[in-house]
Amino acid sequence: METPERQARERIGSALNRVALLERAVEGGEIKTNLQRLSVEMRRISSDLERALVQVDDADASRREMQAVGEAAQRRATLVFRLSPTPCFILDRTGKVLDANPAAVRTVNTSLRYLVGRDFHVFVCSERLRFLSQLQSLDAEQTPAEWPVTIRPRERGTRQFHFSALAESENRIILMLFPQEDGAVNPALLEAQKASQAASAPLD
Repeated sequence: METPERQARERIGSALNRVALLERAVEGGEIKTNLQRLSVEMRRISSDLERALVQVDDADASRREMQAVGEAAQRRATLVFRLSPTPCFILDRTGKVLDANPAAVRTVNTSLRYLVGRDFHVFVCSERLRFLSQLQSLDAEQTPAEWPVTIRPRERGTRQFHFSALAESENRIILMLFPQEDGAVNPALLEAQKASQAASAPLD
């Protein structure tokens, strides 16, 4: 389906082409004996230009409406991100922190200014290579990767979490941390581990 902008451009282009043809006809003396034809063509051109202008106005109004909807959705998403009690980090594929919500900043006992641009895996106590490998292997169409991880905040003792990472785009990853208190394990993580164990079990 053609967009209103494309339809308007085609109408204006067609009208301008007809104007050019009429100009050549006038210069060649073809129109002198047929003023009725000239009048009809001018009315058609005028009508086409008026419709094109209406389409341009409609397309502009539609664009402004879509922009307003997108901006409102962005504001809501930002509000949810900032107010969420779940620590959330936005990372690039190399593990560098692009953004973090207040809960995430508190979790690693630092500031957002300190975090942004730094490698998140400096807070990972062990299996850093495995952690980075998980991030880099994420596909936008895959389900979130989940795995236990031990975090060492600045100037504090270690804490047990499991992370849930999802590819937001080709170069951005959303990383959420869920505390494992008293040995509690995420049910989804348990299912993933069971499936992994079943897949690796030897066949009889």
